[in-house]
Amino acid sequence: MTDEDLRARATGRRRRQGDAGDLDGPLRPTARRARELLQAAADAYAGDPLVATELRGLLEGFERPLTVGFAGLIKSGKSTLLNALVGARVAASDLSECTQTVTWYRYGETPRVAVHPRSGRSWESPAMAGRTGLQVDLRGAPVDEIDHVDVWWPAPVLRERTLIDTPGLDALSGVASRRSHEFLTTDAVASAVDVVVYLVRQVRRADVRYLEDLARLRGEGSVASTIAVVARADEVGAGRIDALVSAERLARRHRENPDVTRLCGVALPVAGLLAETAQTLQPDEAADLRALAGLDRAVVEELLLSVDRFRRPSLSVPVSAHARAELLDRLGMFGVRTCLALLRGNQLDTAELTTELSRRSGVEELRRSLDVAVEGRDRRLAQDALGRMLDLVQDDRVPEVARAARRLLSATRPLHSDVPAVNAGAAAP
Repeated sequence: MTDEDLRARATGRRRRQGDAGDLDGPLRPTARRARELLQAAADAYAGDPLVATELRGLLEGFERPLTVGFAGLIKSGKSTLLNALVGARVAASDLSECTQTVTWYRYGETPRVAVHPRSGRSWESPAMAGRTGLQVDLRGAPVDEIDHVDVWWPAPVLRERTLIDTPGLDALSGVASRRSHEFLTTDAVASAVDVVVYLVRQVRRADVRYLEDLARLRGEGSVASTIAVVARADEVGAGRIDALVSAERLARRHRENPDVTRLCGVALPVAGLLAETAQTLQPDEAADLRALAGLDRAVVEELLLSVDRFRRPSLSVPVSAHARAELLDRLGMFGVRTCLALLRGNQLDTAELTTELSRRSGVEELRRSLDVAVEGRDRRLAQDALGRMLDLVQDDRVPEVARAARRLLSATRPLHSDVPAVNAGAAAP
């Protein structure tokens, strides 16, 4: 694969206008109305610098994207799922332990990477696209000496969602594991994390212990703002075509597990690898899949008997062994089987194929859960900001603003029943 191909893969395809997850629209009604009232109050108090400054500070809170932290054990699929949401292969993900530092992914007009050591001056690293994600130049510094990394990327979703990848809680580096734990649970930082997406396969004692820490240290609303994802869901069914059905059954068991329901608002199955590749599939890869799907059914069935069979160099098929290995790397056996089933007898172009893969991956349900979380965050911001505004202003000076603020405050309650409501509607992709 050429350097140009690697850059294209890391950059990912641009989402079509109107796709789910297109978050470039206006503020939601609650946030928009709260901002209008705060702005009106700030204008009325323009001659009072102290009050006007604080009101403008409250306004700035609505500009902050929803901050989503990804947590879980090593190789739980955090980076892959993050890539699926970004729509590009930015977070490194392969068979080894990749995420060794806390990494923030923010919106930027151009790709940029900054490395922040625990001591000394920060430096910028070229945003180099590698085979499995961005390669960050740590200048030879041990990862234990890196506090965090900032990545700016021109993905529309990052305008409204800042995504944070963290090292596995059982990372080989004890410092990295501890850093991940402290990042999401210490009071100073937790205030900046609106939602935690916790990736599980089977709920282990370590998972429960960590989720308990989150609930205790993040305080009120932490359960509603914690989403459990049965990650790598395609592996639950050993790559079979019905793997996501098995994953949904597992997610349902998690939703019925008291250890989960008391600590998480939602439990969803997501095939992260399928979701990631749905966003970054290249035309040549789609062409290879079409060529395989066009083979005689008996040949295709034999090809899909096992990973070793699919990769076998001696097979006489119109797609090289190297290209087949690449497809397995990008889609997994479940993804390959799904693609061939979709393409057999159907004239799907690349865009239609990727749309169907995204739908079947389960990632759209996660996006909807995050949309609900944004709405809940908006209401919390509105209540806090308007409550503070009413403490600052005098009713007789801005009577209409004060009355409208009280009406909106009444309409924003209750605040912490937002995310769990999605749980009742969770269904198999």
